[in-house]
Amino acid sequence: MRRIALLLPAVLVLGCAVFRPPGRGLPPPPPSVADEQFDYRLLPGDRIVVKLVYTPQLSEEVLVRTDGRIVLPVAGEVMAGGRTIAELSEDLSQRYALTLDKPDVSVLVKDFGGQRIYVGGEVKTPRMVPLDSVMSVADAVFAAGGLEETAAADCVILLRRGVEGGKPQAFQVDMEAGLFAEVDLPLLQPFDVIYVPKTRIAHLDQYVEQYVNRLIPRNTAFSATYGLGAF
Repeated sequence: MRRIALLLPAVLVLGCAVFRPPGRGLPPPPPSVADEQFDYRLLPGDRIVVKLVYTPQLSEEVLVRTDGRIVLPVAGEVMAGGRTIAELSEDLSQRYALTLDKPDVSVLVKDFGGQRIYVGGEVKTPRMVPLDSVMSVADAVFAAGGLEETAAADCVILLRRGVEGGKPQAFQVDMEAGLFAEVDLPLLQPFDVIYVPKTRIAHLDQYVEQYVNRLIPRNTAFSATYGLGAF
């Protein structure tokens, strides 16, 4: 989290939170699809269902242990942690093929154990949100109490851990358009960070309060016209 906290100021400057220059900013997130969990990598604490279509009596619901392994009848002890659903399904199919004529295996995630995402910025109650089901950016924001009036809903920032220890990725999410079904909102992955910035009007109000009202005596008449295009 400390690395993410240090990264946020740079992300906000490059993104749309302050100046929002036309045609510039963070890239949109990759599109969400119904079977996105197939790209998800299993972690300890996840509960999965291993189904054998032609031999249902061998189907099992198992918990991924702290060492990342699962234990199944016939297949034995198998490493599941760090693997995608497709990778684990392929491995199990090969193992069951040694003893079964039709080793048709499918793997489903039933529960995401102990996984979480983080929501901050202009939300009612910034907090850690358990990721115990399929959840979109909007679901997470609502779980954190919803948006403040000062929130820039069209410029939500999604930070995602890099692949295999790489640099974190930053995306711009138009949550406002997503709520009106104009765009698809991305589905979240474990340890994603959602940051809701302030609108430019909110930044302007804060600027006036901090740098004008506090410097000029309250009994002094002061008026000015602020143009948002120049801020």
